[in-house]
Amino acid sequence: MGVLPEAETYEIPSESGLVEVPYDFARSYAEAINNNGQIVGIASSKYSWGYDLFCWRAFILDGGSMTDLQNELNGLFGNEGIEVNEDYYWHYTSEAYGINDSGQVVGLYFDGFTKAFVYGGGQNINLHSLLGDNVENSSARDINNEGQIIGEFNAIRSTTYTAFVYNDGEIKTLGGSLIDINNNGIAVGSSGATAILYDIDNDTSINLNINSIIDSEKAIWLSSAQGINDKGQIAATGYFKSDVKRTHQAFLLNPRFAEPKLKDYINIGNISTFGDTVLLQGNEITLFGNVITTNGGEITFDGQTKIDNNLTIDSSVNEDNTITGGDITFTKTVDAASAGSQNLTLKAGTGNILFQDVIGGNGTFFDIGVEGAGSLTINKDLAVEGNLSFEVINNITTANLAATGSVEISLGKIGDETFASTGNVTTGNIDALSLEVLNNGSFSSGNLVTTNGDINIISLNSIAVGQLTATNGAIDLISGTAGIKVNGTVESDNSFIALAKQNIITNEITSSQDAVILKSSQDAVTVNGAVTAYDDVSLAAANNITVGAVTSNDSSVALISATGIVAANGVISSMEDVTVASAQSLTINHEIKSEFGSIGLASTEGSVTMNMPIDNALGVNLAAKQSVSTKKISIYGGNITVEAEQGTATIGGLINSRGGNVYVLALGTINTKNIISRGGDVSLISKTDLVRTGYIRTDIGSRGGDVYLEAAKNIKVITAVDINATEYSIYVGSDGVISIAHHLSKSATKRAEFIIGSITGSGTLASVSSPVISPTPTTPLPGGGTVSPNPLLIYIEIFKRILDAGGTAPAHVAEINPITGDPYADEAEFGLVKQLTPNQKRRFKDILNNQAIPKQERLKIEDFRRGKVDDDGCYYLRLGFRLGSYVPHDEYASYVTGDNSDHLVMEPTNGNYSFYDGKLSVLGQAYIQKGQPISSYAEVKTQHEYLAKKANGNTKNLNAYERDQIRTLERQLSIGSLIAQQCGFEFFLSFDTRKAANAAQILYASRYPQVNFYYIEAKEAEF
Repeated sequence: MGVLPEAETYEIPSESGLVEVPYDFARSYAEAINNNGQIVGIASSKYSWGYDLFCWRAFILDGGSMTDLQNELNGLFGNEGIEVNEDYYWHYTSEAYGINDSGQVVGLYFDGFTKAFVYGGGQNINLHSLLGDNVENSSARDINNEGQIIGEFNAIRSTTYTAFVYNDGEIKTLGGSLIDINNNGIAVGSSGATAILYDIDNDTSINLNINSIIDSEKAIWLSSAQGINDKGQIAATGYFKSDVKRTHQAFLLNPRFAEPKLKDYINIGNISTFGDTVLLQGNEITLFGNVITTNGGEITFDGQTKIDNNLTIDSSVNEDNTITGGDITFTKTVDAASAGSQNLTLKAGTGNILFQDVIGGNGTFFDIGVEGAGSLTINKDLAVEGNLSFEVINNITTANLAATGSVEISLGKIGDETFASTGNVTTGNIDALSLEVLNNGSFSSGNLVTTNGDINIISLNSIAVGQLTATNGAIDLISGTAGIKVNGTVESDNSFIALAKQNIITNEITSSQDAVILKSSQDAVTVNGAVTAYDDVSLAAANNITVGAVTSNDSSVALISATGIVAANGVISSMEDVTVASAQSLTINHEIKSEFGSIGLASTEGSVTMNMPIDNALGVNLAAKQSVSTKKISIYGGNITVEAEQGTATIGGLINSRGGNVYVLALGTINTKNIISRGGDVSLISKTDLVRTGYIRTDIGSRGGDVYLEAAKNIKVITAVDINATEYSIYVGSDGVISIAHHLSKSATKRAEFIIGSITGSGTLASVSSPVISPTPTTPLPGGGTVSPNPLLIYIEIFKRILDAGGTAPAHVAEINPITGDPYADEAEFGLVKQLTPNQKRRFKDILNNQAIPKQERLKIEDFRRGKVDDDGCYYLRLGFRLGSYVPHDEYASYVTGDNSDHLVMEPTNGNYSFYDGKLSVLGQAYIQKGQPISSYAEVKTQHEYLAKKANGNTKNLNAYERDQIRTLERQLSIGSLIAQQCGFEFFLSFDTRKAANAAQILYASRYPQVNFYYIEAKEAEF
């Protein structure tokens, strides 16, 4: 026994979740709370006077919902006709003092006399009536989980109160008063001026002031016992007998009767049987051996268990490739003898493993592993100092899990052997260094947190989780046949990738250092909030895409719906390209910004409507099966393309390409405002209707781009421009060409003259500065070629790849390729993936599923399968084709390397990769002219003279396109040279002009001494 310390003052933190009683009362008091969070107490009417006892009533508060028990108790005591009236001064009242975990409430009811009751949990009893006819007042003070009740009463015309106990329908009375009761049937209180203890089951009363009971060096008198817990510890008040003032203090008692007898201790070493059942039953069980094995028999530990060694408990049987096993059960707590020192390994075969109570509450384990079980059930929270590993066949159900190391969960796969599972994985929160889940069922959990590693979940069926947080790690979720739902926010330092067949639903997503990639191959993607990533953001779905604001701080954004719509409910902002494409009509109501990339909006079946100006991009491409409508387009370089395949094209503001070409094509009417290209070409073509535009200017100084206007009906250039005091409707500088025609029929050879000075038919009010020509069907269009390529074909191909991924469903989670989320095509693909490192797998998952990466870097799964992994773990792929579409560059690459294919190389450590323009052969000019070693990898650059501006310090003269190209080059140099070093090959860079090569030498040779920079004059390859 010890004296309790003096009371301390505690502040309630602001985040404590303190809740007011949600009821219209003047005052309220909470009297008791159970383990389910249910609260009982008393509350007064808002009309009560002072401390008027006649206006109190009992209440129960459950999950924020409060119930007034008054009317219920009226019925219990035969007063069901009386209604509660808060305005009435003298009124029936009630008070609730205790509640157990079954929701049974005890207290008193007043109808002129107080009467004890128990209410709820299927047991409503008027206890007052059980006390006899001679009882005047009674009250019930507490109830335990066994339904045992303590209280007090007084007889008629008596002021002395007597304790009573209700147990199994019977009333027992005893002298004194009882204040508290535990779940073991032990009650405490006082009798006279002494503390007492009463054992209900044994009908035994103990005076706690008997010297044989109290272990103390000082003489102490205990006047009252105020509380008792399930361990038998008692909180009491009393005083030291030597204190003449009898100053009361608090005391803590550990009565001897609550301690286990010596015979209840079990200490045991190794156990080995051949199919027999092992039952260890005692108050405390200590296991100091290292193995307990039964070869199929059940193993039960019925008592508090302490493990004092690294222990393996094995009930499994593996005979003739058939696995069976017995159940392993812990009915009480399980602890390590020395915190963080013991490992526990369980092997149950097909038997079930059950932990009914807390694991590691008084001594945490280092590692806990389950190497085979039919099912695993952990009813209470589990924390370890090391790792958790569960390999189970059918079901895993746990409370919260915490590990300083990793948590690995496998359902349906034990070692290399797979099993046809019938269950799921259900856990509480998981907090670990890293988390790996391979699940042949559905997976559901609370919040998942990793402190320095990845969250990687592959599930055959659905995934439903709470908040996801990966510090210094990535988050990968794959559902092979169903959907994914994240009920909280997603925060990942590295990438967040989710691949599913059905719906993907998440809340706000943040990836601070990498990409966000979501793909549903058969249904929709919904993000109920914003998406922010350092790298790419790619949302792709067979059906609809719904998302808030989208931001890529250093790369691109792609929102792709193969059959539905895209609902972008916020600003889209990126450093590079933005692509938004859908099968159905596309409407954008928020700003789109691209610092160094292009903006592409497309609808393969409907129309495109852009309700905000586009003024922050390097190129714009708007394409639709039906009509296109947009506001102003004013960019800082790159081409502007607007194509309405079967509808009209309307640009409701200025078009300004600042050097890029402007191309508008529609089946029907074209309506534009003023067009300024500053040297770029302008083409406006309506196949069946008229073209109506403001002024067109392609001039920049004395030069300008070409203008091509064509319509089946009228062309009307309405507004004039004043240049050098002369009015022109169309001005292209001294070297430009203007060609305007009016179709008279469907025959391309019959065109009407464009009339200068009149707009009654086809013509202009102002003059034209160049001769009128009549182009033939073979007249080249701006940008090359005689017909416009169909830009929708690119998106149709992307849609097809998304939908193709929704094909065959895997039969087992082990069949799912962790890169694609689809079943392995064959053993070769399985073997290739198995050779890759985790970071290589994640990078290929990005390359193969990310719609935001540049189209020249997109691979198909068929391409990936042809790759090889060398002894150093480097992945090599010769594509067999060129990824780009710029013919001069491709021809130059073949000439320099002697190789007509691009190559991909990926290093194993971090998964960094680079595309190279070729692998040097004896036919390559870098070998012939420069002596560069065979099998070197090359990057070649054409038209990079602007590097000289940077080499000379004239960076202010670089336009946006040139700055972006230099940025791309420097990234290729950095990554390409790094991979060359790690994978053991040489890397060189070749330019088609001496000016660019010299500038590259100045800028980069000292920074990358291992890279050779060459000037090789461009010529056609001869192989």
